[in-house]
Amino acid sequence: MKLPFRNRDLRPFLLLCGLLAVVWFRHHPQKDAADGRPVTVTVEQAQDLFPDAVSLPPRQERYPSHSVLDADGAPLGVLILSGPDTAQITGYGGPTPVAVGLDDEGDVFGVVLLANAESESYLMDVLDSGLLECWNGLPVDQAITKTVDAVSGATMSSSAIIETLRATLQPLVQVEQAVPPPTSRVTGTMLWVWLVLALDIALFFFGKRLRRLRTWLLLANVAVIGFLAGSMLSLAQASGWSVHGIPQRVWLTTGAMAFLAILLPLLTGRDFYCSHVCPYGACQELLGKLRRPKVRTPGWLGGWLRTLRGAVLGTAWLGLVVGVAQDLTVAEPFAAFHLRAAPLSVLMLAGAFLLISLFIPRAWCRFLCPTGRLLTAARAKPRAPGASRGALLSFPLLGLLLLIVAGCWLAWTASFVPSQTPRDILSVIHSRRSVRHYTDEPVAQKQLDTLLRAGMAAPTAGNAQPWSFVVVTDRDRLGKLAEGLEYGKMLAKAGAAIIVCGRPEDALPGEANDMWVQDCSAASENILLAAQGIGLGAVWVGVYPIDERIGMVRQVLGLPETVVPLNVISLGHPLGIERPKRKFDPGQVHWESWQDK
Repeated sequence: MKLPFRNRDLRPFLLLCGLLAVVWFRHHPQKDAADGRPVTVTVEQAQDLFPDAVSLPPRQERYPSHSVLDADGAPLGVLILSGPDTAQITGYGGPTPVAVGLDDEGDVFGVVLLANAESESYLMDVLDSGLLECWNGLPVDQAITKTVDAVSGATMSSSAIIETLRATLQPLVQVEQAVPPPTSRVTGTMLWVWLVLALDIALFFFGKRLRRLRTWLLLANVAVIGFLAGSMLSLAQASGWSVHGIPQRVWLTTGAMAFLAILLPLLTGRDFYCSHVCPYGACQELLGKLRRPKVRTPGWLGGWLRTLRGAVLGTAWLGLVVGVAQDLTVAEPFAAFHLRAAPLSVLMLAGAFLLISLFIPRAWCRFLCPTGRLLTAARAKPRAPGASRGALLSFPLLGLLLLIVAGCWLAWTASFVPSQTPRDILSVIHSRRSVRHYTDEPVAQKQLDTLLRAGMAAPTAGNAQPWSFVVVTDRDRLGKLAEGLEYGKMLAKAGAAIIVCGRPEDALPGEANDMWVQDCSAASENILLAAQGIGLGAVWVGVYPIDERIGMVRQVLGLPETVVPLNVISLGHPLGIERPKRKFDPGQVHWESWQDK
């Protein structure tokens, strides 16, 4: 049978398969090795929960676990690690293994996220939300059955973490009631996505009859598929799926969308996703309706610009192959629909091309979009207008066969365990901010202990340690501090406060005596960073050297005259209003001497 497509029309599709295969072989170990590859945890990661941890000897259990010991060999707790079966639970970029810390009583002490390939922007939003603290203090059986909501804007990543934690703890107990897997639920958001997608398909096949509805469908694509569901195809998603498989929770939404984005062009030779579904393309088209006439691009320039899509796609895949590109979400504007999690660079990219779309229709889609270029691999032109119906079906059948093979292959690859990319101290430092708005959730005693240990780990001149810490959780006393401190009004709703105090008489003598201020300041900064690291919000309220404030705090807390309150650190679970500030200014940096910058 003579195919209705030229041989060269198969080249983009074959190139696509080749790119996927290269990325898979670059990032996927052999299956037998992947199945037996255990999740590991380092002492540094264990110290996020147990600051005094020195060694992690493995325990002889049917599930992966480690004892946590201090320098003297005394037990601090136990770490339970995600087992191999949790590798099938994937988020946006792949599996999300965790280490769950248990205290002496067997209750959940804390959760540490281990090796993962999630997008950094989404992961930071999950960590900032305090999701990992939701199970603290709960017995294991209650932690497994506790209902925890996914984080808005990072639904896939947070849902995977929630499911992984349940599966990690499941071997420890026999829970009577079954835990309902969130991946199998049909939600209201799914129904809205299906409705809009069905209308998009109708417009695709009956465009002339339904053309009056196109503007309304564009708005629906933006509102439902973009902002409500965040179910967009992207290069980052394609690379994640090619290595880890398609997560079950998106089979009926984004997975179905991807299937149609390939199938319909195979059957019709016409583009479907970019022109009828993509919410960012819809945004550009809607804005383009606001201004006429448009700027015309010369033919030679338009042709040259269109080649950029292939160049961007090739550069991105090359970066994946050589291991340079780790987060492809920043290469496209689609993450801007997740406003809370979107990096600033993505928001700027999205805004810039929306502005350009007022003058040049769908500029991003036509000239730069690598995902659009990827999807064109599934679209080919007929050899001749008069090709027979039977001939026209031959290539779609080949495409369907490839889709079936690809589906089996992607399901097989779902057991991949990614390399370690733990959250480091720099991410905590740069994400720290002064938090003044809190939820009603109390600050746990164990969290306060963690902060105090961090504070006392600070450097101190001559190891004098001239500090003392007063912890306040009483609401009346917090209210009195809020009334007496002009800039401490947030204390009235804080979950706790730590007052960092200096003892000058115990500091170094002579001219070095005032170094107690530096010692206590270093301890205060440690507390602020530790609070950020464990998901709490904190703000430094200055007291010293203002005599009026010092006297008021002394009176409320009953401090002796020999003790000087340096500050009051307000603590609580953040509402998520405050954001980190960019403070780096190269103009304030001098190299070698004051005159040199």
